[in-house]
Amino acid sequence: MPIKPFITVTILEDEKNFRESVALLLNSTDDIKCVKTYDGLSVFLKDFKEVSPDIFWLDLNLLDGSGIEALRQIKAHNPNALCL
Repeated sequence: MPIKPFITVTILEDEKNFRESVALLLNSTDDIKCVKTYDGLSVFLKDFKEVSPDIFWLDLNLLDGSGIEALRQIKAHNPNALCL
């Protein structure tokens, strides 16, 4: 299996400034890249299976639900997924 050139991260965060700041910070490094961001649970749940990041960064208190539900869905789909 080839080694990836960097770690990929997907962010689920409803606070726009924080989400964009984290993505900017991650993308400013050479070895970590934010590949996708989501501002709500409903959009995330429709799409997350199409994205295969190394790490999911989850906000637990979302306007339209809980990051805990996202965590349950992620782990049901991929028990080895890493989540923060």
